[in-house]
Amino acid sequence: MRKGLSRRNIKLLGGLLALLLLAVIGFTGWFVYHSQQVADKSYADAAKSSSVTYAKKRPTTASTQQYLTIKEWGVRIPLTAGESDLTYSAETESGATSYRIKSPSIAKLCGAGWDGTLGVIGRSVNDYTKQGSYQPEVKVGTYFYTMGVIQNPCSQDDAVSNKDVEASVTLNKQFKLLQAVPQQYLTIKEWGVKLAFSGDMPVGALYTAPQAAGSLSPGVDYVTLATKDTLHINLTCGGQPGDGDEPVTHGTSTNPTHLLRAHTKAELQSASNGDSKNYTHIGDYYYVYQGSTGFGDCGFTDAAVLQKFKSENIAYSSATILPE
Repeated sequence: MRKGLSRRNIKLLGGLLALLLLAVIGFTGWFVYHSQQVADKSYADAAKSSSVTYAKKRPTTASTQQYLTIKEWGVRIPLTAGESDLTYSAETESGATSYRIKSPSIAKLCGAGWDGTLGVIGRSVNDYTKQGSYQPEVKVGTYFYTMGVIQNPCSQDDAVSNKDVEASVTLNKQFKLLQAVPQQYLTIKEWGVKLAFSGDMPVGALYTAPQAAGSLSPGVDYVTLATKDTLHINLTCGGQPGDGDEPVTHGTSTNPTHLLRAHTKAELQSASNGDSKNYTHIGDYYYVYQGSTGFGDCGFTDAAVLQKFKSENIAYSSATILPE
């Protein structure tokens, strides 16, 4: 009797051990699977966090790129490290304007009689490649741009001539990357409008606090547009010394650019000497620029400063007025 009972107990114990073993194996499998899922989620979250951080840092890297910006056309050429000194100057022939691209370092290397011209950039609304033109063209916006490279070597010295040719070839290569200048804005927060510049915005662009135009122009207020470098420079124009409150004195030769605002076109007509035909209507107000781009010497001998005034006025008066 005892022997038979012992066998049954052994079988029962074996079954229990088998069930316990299966339970342990099942728990172990579940634990491993769960741990792997948690780890995968942690890696995914870490990767996502890293990509966001990288995206925030990308503009810092991109900002090291230098450009030759042709402000008048609102386009720019990305430059290589060896082209950082490039400049440009306008020339007009048969009513068409083009820009001569120059390198002061190449001019110095080539010596007297050479201005460092590497190429000439022009533009047209026509695609001349369809007419058999051999010059490379790049389309930006509605214009086709061409680059004519100077072919003649600047020196009999092969070492000097090679550097000149290499600079021209590099410019021509970079020209193919011509691009529009990103839109830049100056926001006049008190009025809820912004100025959109077609080319580069003047460095240090600012505006003075809005003020009433006075009893002669009721209902009109205005801001003066300037830069931090020119806001307080005094000039003498027409015998009237500047008072330092505006970029230049109201005189016979020079005026800063003002942006005027009024509720009606008639009010602008009175305040802007009839220039309200170019007004912009936004919300309850009409806006118009008033200023001069004609400059005399104004009793001021620094030609560079006068050119800066002129450049600023042109940039401001051609900016598009938009809602903020």
